[in-house]
Amino acid sequence: MPVQDFLIVSIGDSVASGEGNPDIAGGAPVWQDEQCHRSALAGPARAAQAVEAADPRTSVTFVHLACSGATVMAGLLGSYAGIVPGALLPPQVDQLKNLVGNREIDALLVSIGANDLQFSNLVERCFIRPACDAGGPGSAATLFARRLPLLPGRYDALAAALGNLTPHDDRVLIAEYFDPTRDDAGQPCDGTILNDHPAGSPLFGITAAEAAWASNVMLTGLNAEVASAAGRHGWEFVGGITSQFFNHGYCAAD
Repeated sequence: MPVQDFLIVSIGDSVASGEGNPDIAGGAPVWQDEQCHRSALAGPARAAQAVEAADPRTSVTFVHLACSGATVMAGLLGSYAGIVPGALLPPQVDQLKNLVGNREIDALLVSIGANDLQFSNLVERCFIRPACDAGGPGSAATLFARRLPLLPGRYDALAAALGNLTPHDDRVLIAEYFDPTRDDAGQPCDGTILNDHPAGSPLFGITAAEAAWASNVMLTGLNAEVASAAGRHGWEFVGGITSQFFNHGYCAAD
C-alpha cells in the first residue's frame, strides 16, 4: 500500500514553540530557531512524531511556525520581532499560506491567548505587589479584567484569517493551557514560584492565595475563552491538559 503523507502545522506562542524544552548540548540550550525559541521537543512536534510512529504506512510533514511571546495580533496576524528580538518576522498565518500553498492541511495545531492577556506582566505584578488578586489600580486582577474581554474578538479575527486553509474547521485543534501553579498534592504553590525567599516573604513572591487566584480565575478564564472560540468556529478543543498537569506545577518535585 502507498505511504500516506500527512501535513501537520503548528502556530502559536511559547507553549507551541517549545520554550522551556530546548535540546541540551554541553549544558547549554540549543534552539532550532533562536529568535523564536523553537524546539524539536515542543508538544506539537512530539505529537507529529507520534502520528508518524503509530503507523509504518504514514509519513508526516511537520511545519513548526510557533514563536515564543507571540500574540494573535503580533505574531499570528501581524509581524513580530521574536522572543529574542531580530528582524521582523512575517505573520505566522502568512508564513503558513506561503509555505503550504495549495496543499491540504491535515491538522493545524494552535496555542494562543496567554500573551494577549499580557501573561508576563500579570506574573510580574503578582511577584512585586502584595495581594495581586485583590484588585485596585495597577494590580494583576485589574489588568486581567481589562484584557480578558479582548480575547473573543481576537480569536474571531484569527478564524477569519485562516479562512479556507483547512477543508474542515475541525482540523484546527486549539489547546487549553496547563496550570503551573500547584504542587504534587495539587495545592497552590506558596512563595516558591520564581522566588527563593521563604514562604510568606513580605518582599517579593507569589503567595498561595495569589497562586490560587491565578489558577482559579486567570487560567480558568483564559481556558474558558479558548473553549468558547473553538465552539464558535467549529475548531477541535484539546482539553484535559490542565487536569493532567495539575500536580506538576513550578513547586512540584516532578
